[in-house]
Amino acid sequence: MKDLPPVHSADATATLLPAFRARWVEFPSHSLLRHLHAVCWHSFYHAAALMMVATAAGVANPLLLHALLQALTASSAIATTQAAGLAALWCGALVVNCVFVHRFWAVAVRCALRLSASARQSAYSAGRIHSLIAMDAARLCDNYVVCSIHWDTWSAMVTLAVCGYFLFDLLSYAALVWLGTIGLYAPFALYFGNRIQRHSAVHQQCRDDRTTIFTQMLRGVLTVKANAYESWCEARLGHARRLELTALKWKAMHITCNKSLVLVADIFAPMLTFLVFVHVQHGHLDATTAFSALAWFNTAASPLLRLPYVLVTLVDAMVSLRRLEAFFRADERPRSALLPPPGALSSATNAHLYHAIEIKDVTCRWTEVPLATDGDDSKGRPDLFAGLTMVVPKGQFVVCCGPVGCGKSSFLELCIHMLAVSSGSVAVHGTVAYCAQTPWIQNTTVRDNILFGQPMDRMWYKMTLYMCALDEDLARWPSGDATIAGDQGCALSGGQKHRIALGTSESMSLARAIYARRDILLLDDVLASLDTHVGHHIFTRCLCSPALAYMTKILVTNQPAFVSHAAVDRVLYFDRAEATNPGEFSIQPPPPSVFKAQGIVATTSADATPAGPSAVKGPRGRTTLPSLDVQEASPPERPDENSKTPVPPSTEPADQLLRQGALDRRVIALYLKALGSKCAVAAYAVLLVVEHSLVLGGAYCLSQWCSHDSSRASSFAQLLFISLGIAQACTSVVRKILFVVLSLASSASLHHTLVHALVHASMRFFDTTSLGVILNRCVKDIAALDEDIPYAVTKFLSN
Repeated sequence: MKDLPPVHSADATATLLPAFRARWVEFPSHSLLRHLHAVCWHSFYHAAALMMVATAAGVANPLLLHALLQALTASSAIATTQAAGLAALWCGALVVNCVFVHRFWAVAVRCALRLSASARQSAYSAGRIHSLIAMDAARLCDNYVVCSIHWDTWSAMVTLAVCGYFLFDLLSYAALVWLGTIGLYAPFALYFGNRIQRHSAVHQQCRDDRTTIFTQMLRGVLTVKANAYESWCEARLGHARRLELTALKWKAMHITCNKSLVLVADIFAPMLTFLVFVHVQHGHLDATTAFSALAWFNTAASPLLRLPYVLVTLVDAMVSLRRLEAFFRADERPRSALLPPPGALSSATNAHLYHAIEIKDVTCRWTEVPLATDGDDSKGRPDLFAGLTMVVPKGQFVVCCGPVGCGKSSFLELCIHMLAVSSGSVAVHGTVAYCAQTPWIQNTTVRDNILFGQPMDRMWYKMTLYMCALDEDLARWPSGDATIAGDQGCALSGGQKHRIALGTSESMSLARAIYARRDILLLDDVLASLDTHVGHHIFTRCLCSPALAYMTKILVTNQPAFVSHAAVDRVLYFDRAEATNPGEFSIQPPPPSVFKAQGIVATTSADATPAGPSAVKGPRGRTTLPSLDVQEASPPERPDENSKTPVPPSTEPADQLLRQGALDRRVIALYLKALGSKCAVAAYAVLLVVEHSLVLGGAYCLSQWCSHDSSRASSFAQLLFISLGIAQACTSVVRKILFVVLSLASSASLHHTLVHALVHASMRFFDTTSLGVILNRCVKDIAALDEDIPYAVTKFLSN
């Protein structure tokens, strides 16, 4: 993005996003399209004014051509001078049309950029996130959508109305034949529009499913490689792709039928109009009348031929709008349930000055439920916690332990308001840093990952590196903390990921969270993936450091050395409450078995009384403690996390394989090879040549029809003109259907090659290539192969 020019301040996200959110909050019942219009209407109507001038210049072209042909047929000197002036005006109209159309495109692109700031907020989980952003939101940002709203709606209607008026003036009632032939297309347009919309929705859903499978495979690629699941993944992706191609085939066939009907109408309408004008009205079809009428037919054909494309574009845009609007209207977390009523938790006036987290009589579960429950909503859905009451004082160090799957992580998520609270209240006083089990690393430098946009404090930054055991790692790397971490930390080891980033309440994360100096630190088993000596260093030098004594720390771990440490103020033991309420979790005093590994028996101090029925205060002091020296002047020598010397991460982002300039011949050859049978490709080339030859032959026959006065020669030219028109229509329909078959075969072949190469790639490829880059190749680029490239190729070959 660094090579792109900066966006104008009026088009920036900081300007448009607040306006969009304010509109959404103020008018929640309005559609997403109305909100986008309210935010971006200036550019939209600016483009409309430019389009009006361009339309007027385009309609003036046939008028000037007709006047020019009349002047050229006259022999007087005045007519010659008039013809020269008309020719100059004709050229001027063409220039005005070209200039204003291109200016319209520039403003339309700006309007598309303005739409993108609002539309790209969309996010679901896993593959649906990528599909909504890469396909649905990007489709709304496509300048063709904005242009179609102008060019192919009111501009097309104005152009067709003007053309119909002047054709009637030129050909009299014979022009009604052209209008009737075009009108017959309307019911077919409605039918195909509904069918295309239905298949488009199915196609996008199948694409979402395939994207989700890709995302799952990429996130668990190490498991796939370790268990030799390559064939299974390839078969699963192949099945999802076949379902997607089936929906795409039906959509493409309906689009092709729609285009073919328009083409047939565009061929037969002028033909029938000329026949009625000559044989029914007994008019004289000279060159001036014929070619002036053809100019009007071509002017009217331009919006008419674009009608199928705009129909598909607007249908896809409406489907994407509905998908995004459904996401925006999805139920959100009930924020009111998370805040306690005044005086509900403590009678003390300034309780928030002493308490970091206050939980009172909370019943929560994963599924959203109404706050005012009458007992029916909870049937069949067990609660995670029932009647949980707890107070965590500020500055306390709490350790949560217990078997796997007993609610430790859920308890932390309750503290950051991620669970659905059906009753009770949760109050968090102060800022929170949440360190998840899976670290989140941005594709930027290690320093930027730690700072996360905050100003540099060098003394605290160095202290953070030392406490998180990153100082020696950075000293070994040539670029130090300027090293690119890679997408999701693909250039770092697992331990380095956890030490650099272990998330906050907004997915910020141990070095990042420590540097941010939050009031409350929630750590979800972040020491589990570290080596023993590294975990020992971080626990003693970081979590037990006097520099962090002001922080309220809640650590999830099952390591006895950490659970029984003297710095721990409180131990919460999580277990399943199967005896009382199956499926629920309970928080109890830690059993002695937790400390047996260290030869310690847990004792609870007399003043450690629970704040509620589910709350437990652990031992403050113990008779025997593990020997953990925290007074060393320098960190102990730590061997590398791997047995062999690690290769330092790269200092530059991975090559995105960008190509500039002319298209490589090898790419064209690869695409042609993927089309399949050489005979089918050769047949398509022959049909294309034949079609263009028939077009030229029809124009020649029309000229002969107008130039011959004898009825026999004129009749023969008419018969040949009709025959060539019918042959052209049939050839064009067959060519379009064959191209759909070839393009789908090419897309299927290239996707299969991509999946096979990706599934059987080495782990080095996945470790050095960004997950976003791979997903773009598998989703966005495959979508271009499915729809964009065939459209561009057929447009190029048709012209």
